[in-house]
Amino acid sequence: MLQHFGTMDKGKGQLILEVTPDSGFDELTGISGTMEINIEDGQHYYVFDYELP
Repeated sequence: MLQHFGTMDKGKGQLILEVTPDSGFDELTGISGTMEINIEDGQHYYVFDYELP
């Protein structure tokens, strides 16, 4: 499960997406990590950086 935080300050946005601790099960037990959303020419691209124990 990912938790998504978003803020806007004077027109500039910031997104933080993190793996919720203890949300993985079976083969994903103990997963941690972050995700980025990059927008280029109206297309959304996702970069998921994670670690497994």
